[in-house]
Amino acid sequence: MRHLPQTITFRARGILTGVLISLTFLGCGPSDEEIADGGDPLAALRVSALSARYDGRFWQAQHRQSPGRFADAVAYCAAESEAGRLDERPNCEPVLMADEFIRNVQRELRAPRLEGRGYTGMLGEDAPEEEAAGTPAEREER
Repeated sequence: MRHLPQTITFRARGILTGVLISLTFLGCGPSDEEIADGGDPLAALRVSALSARYDGRFWQAQHRQSPGRFADAVAYCAAESEAGRLDERPNCEPVLMADEFIRNVQRELRAPRLEGRGYTGMLGEDAPEEEAAGTPAEREER
């Protein structure tokens, strides 16, 4: 303020200083992009910029490493989905997808085990006629 001309009164200096401080603080907040890729994954959920940092793999890891944070994220994103605001919260999609994936895996792990043939789990009665009979080795020899 020393370089201001002496003709500016004390009152005008105060007003000018207030305006400069106000303008400084208006532009100082982080942008949505900075928040989306910043250090707080829960804050990233609340902005409209898509995060390159907090993807589905991150949230799957959070399910194991920080279950409380993961539960908070799922609860927030579920509420945003219920309110119809998912278009405004692009970082909620990876959270909800991770939650759905984890629930499906848990459901599969709790499902009763049936003696099937391979990954498809086709049982003898579900298998095509020609493959229904015989062991896998016998089928390969045909």
